[in-house]
Amino acid sequence: MMKMLKNRKKRVCAGMAALLAASCVLSACSNKESDSQETRKLIMGTFTEDSVMDRAGKAVAATISNTVPGIYVETWPSKGAYVSMDHLFDGTYDLVIGAALEAYTGTGACEGEKKEKLRAIAACYPIVSTWASPKELGLSEVQELKGHPLAAGNEGSETAKVSGEVFDVLGINEENSEIWYYGIKGGADGIRDQWADGIHAFTESPVSAYKDLASENRIRFLSYTDEELDAILAGHPEYSKITIPAETYENQDEEITTFCEKVLVCVSADMDEELAHEIAWALEVNGPVYTAGQDFMRAMDDKEFRALDLPVPLHDGARRYYEEQGYFK
Repeated sequence: MMKMLKNRKKRVCAGMAALLAASCVLSACSNKESDSQETRKLIMGTFTEDSVMDRAGKAVAATISNTVPGIYVETWPSKGAYVSMDHLFDGTYDLVIGAALEAYTGTGACEGEKKEKLRAIAACYPIVSTWASPKELGLSEVQELKGHPLAAGNEGSETAKVSGEVFDVLGINEENSEIWYYGIKGGADGIRDQWADGIHAFTESPVSAYKDLASENRIRFLSYTDEELDAILAGHPEYSKITIPAETYENQDEEITTFCEKVLVCVSADMDEELAHEIAWALEVNGPVYTAGQDFMRAMDDKEFRALDLPVPLHDGARRYYEEQGYFK
């Protein structure tokens, strides 16, 4: 199973520390001469201003701009990943960040709009299935929630959709369990108000609404078995296994075995191969510097997360870089 890089005890927080680290890494790592040359601007489509995806895009843009000689990446807010994918192929954007399988296959929200030339450079953060229950119940696996009152996400939300997929595999339904369609924060309140025995979030990790519960030592995070994960992933090529390290949350002493959907940095197959190669290089050597202030991006430090088990093909330039680094051995 792909494992995320073990949780670092301290991540660079902000400001001068990140800038000093960047200076050191750049001077030490870069073997590419930054000859005086005209700077080329690339446009990256993200999502609404200051959303999680927008913050991730800005961290990726900073990494590329400060690592690849002669390249500056400017981020533009977008109305969503699928709008961004359209703009990637009409020439408005050079890069986009988002979940990509539906655009590549022309399914779901992108029905009939298949983007066959869509290619990945790297994964930059995961959208994770995170289940928790009150610590006093003593549960450790998601399957133990059958028969309990559950908060499955707001009706029509992505969390609710994924909860339904999980329930289908685990045999949980409204006949054997109370299922309440409360949002992520509402579910957290359900733990405090003692009406929910299981709460689910399909969002970035760590889940903001669960941090206080964890710091108060109120909850235990639940894992899936390997068999359950195999069954869930069998019908969903957009998902992959992931392990959330211990100490991601306060009072979390054990790893969490779960699944995720990877959010990708994508380009067109028509991007210059050498440029794609250099972007992949930049994200490896300096990604940890420029993403250090974003806890939800810590998985990007792990080469297996970044380059393996992606739901769309790698760009030839990125694949060549990863092959040179021995990623596919």
